[in-house]
Amino acid sequence: MKFLTIALLVLLSVSASLASNCFETTGYSTNFTATGFNSILPSTNGAALSFFEAGTINVDFTKQQMAVTFDIILTGSMVLGQLYAFGANQTMYVVNIDANGATCTKLPLNIPIPTSFPNITADLGPINIGKFQTEVLEIVENGSQQKVLYDLQNCAVVSSYMINDPSQAPGVTTVNFLNFENTPAPISLPSICTNPSMSIKSNNRHISKSSVITGPKSIQQLLRPFF
Repeated sequence: MKFLTIALLVLLSVSASLASNCFETTGYSTNFTATGFNSILPSTNGAALSFFEAGTINVDFTKQQMAVTFDIILTGSMVLGQLYAFGANQTMYVVNIDANGATCTKLPLNIPIPTSFPNITADLGPINIGKFQTEVLEIVENGSQQKVLYDLQNCAVVSSYMINDPSQAPGVTTVNFLNFENTPAPISLPSICTNPSMSIKSNNRHISKSSVITGPKSIQQLLRPFF
């Protein structure tokens, strides 16, 4: 599952209060669910995917660290795992979980770790989810289009809707953010990644096919436009 995981915001101007009160933070943490239909992700080289993913995202802008858990359902298969990324030593760890247990692979860092929330392209005004008011923030970058529903009162991302570039086949990805916190939580590696005897070698066929190549889709999609 490609790293899509962190769909938020990117553009130019929104009110000063929104920028200062909500976006001047050292990071964030959240649970999420993501549903994609015919989604074209950065790591699929133009191939479309349909999937469901649930998990958690924890990003520390200042320390340049990121932790993600993912549970992805594709046609006829399921992938469960974790991702830990560290900018200081340009290293990431991918934990693969299957019927045989868990294994950890250490790899060079090949995904971006955000340094801040992105700028906003346009503020389209308020809209209610049920009777709960959010602000619609629009992001357009490199042909991709995204609308983010944002809770200004609590500085929280609520939902994100992304569509494929118009030059590509039609496709959409919707991400809902649950228990969003506008600050990062502490990040540490699990013991399986710190104990060499428990780590699997990177040439293992199963881990390379199910986790390293296909890792969290939501992460990639989410990170793509904003950071």
